Amino acid sequence: MKRTQQLNNDDTMSKRQKTTNSSVNTNGHFDKFIDKFRSSIDVNDAESRPFDIFKQSLKECLDENNDPTILPTFIKKTIQIIVTSSVSTVHHLVFTKIVGLMIIYLDSISSEALLDLTHEIIQNLIESAASADIMIELVRSIYLQLVKRDETQSGSSLAASMCQTIVQQLGNTTWNEDNYASLIAVIKTLPFADNEKRAFIDIMFTIDFETSIDQLPIFVLNILQLCVDNRLENEITSCSGYIFDRLIQYFINLDSKSYDNKQYTSNIRLCIVHILNTIEISADLGMTLLRTFKKIQSNDVSKIFSPFCLAFIFALPKDRTIKGKVNSMKTS
Repeated sequence: MKRTQQLNNDDTMSKRQKTTNSSVNTNGHFDKFIDKFRSSIDVNDAESRPFDIFKQSLKECLDENNDPTILPTFIKKTIQIIVTSSVSTVHHLVFTKIVGLMIIYLDSISSEALLDLTHEIIQNLIESAASADIMIELVRSIYLQLVKRDETQSGSSLAASMCQTIVQQLGNTTWNEDNYASLIAVIKTLPFADNEKRAFIDIMFTIDFETSIDQLPIFVLNILQLCVDNRLENEITSCSGYIFDRLIQYFINLDSKSYDNKQYTSNIRLCIVHILNTIEISADLGMTLLRTFKKIQSNDVSKIFSPFCLAFIFALPKDRTIKGKVNSMKTS
């Protein structure tokens, strides 16, 4: 009896030892990969071959099929290196190939690990705009993988959980003009519910352009494209009224800060041109804008006389029906 018990204990200790050794070996392998991969990127010559290094390490991770955490951990560490590396044209091509290879093996990763990877990607998009276009494609592929799993798992809503997590994660962050393009790309990538779209729009309007007012027209142009881009799988146009309301209120608040310099004035004029061009593309958006002005008037009529609103109204072409309606609002 004691002999049998001793054999069992020895077997248990042996298994623990193997697990510990495997963990140590895995960590050592990751450290070796990180050093080798990063140095190959830094060298950046024909002999460095970072893609081959990644491919070989990926193969070794796939061979370790006893531990489901190895592959997602490996991908996460690779993402961290990609987004913290300087991006040349050569680097961008290599990173694109690497992410393409990652996407092929997403179906080998658990749903929880995919959500964790999403969190990692979004965090890196917040902190750096480097390789943002590639990372957005990876986010999109993770979403599609989760959608596919939703269809095969009764009552599952993994994709919706992913969207909610992203909104929450971004909402807890102070964004700046350097990386808001990543945020727009995320909105275009995933089909968020209306309340989630509005949460994203709210996040975008927390960006502070006071120290870089020349970036404001680009920001406005990107915001307006969300109203008119019919190619989006994510139909954002249902929120166009909300976007216009936030946009007009944004400029009214800027007016209240009493900017009195030529740079501010010229940039505001360019913003107005962008809005006018957007209305030209879609007559429906013109009516949406009119409803926005009516809402502003009903809440606080004095805001209609703000410098921005007046400048916008006078900029409208004479044949614009909306101009007459806005003018009648001023006199009513």
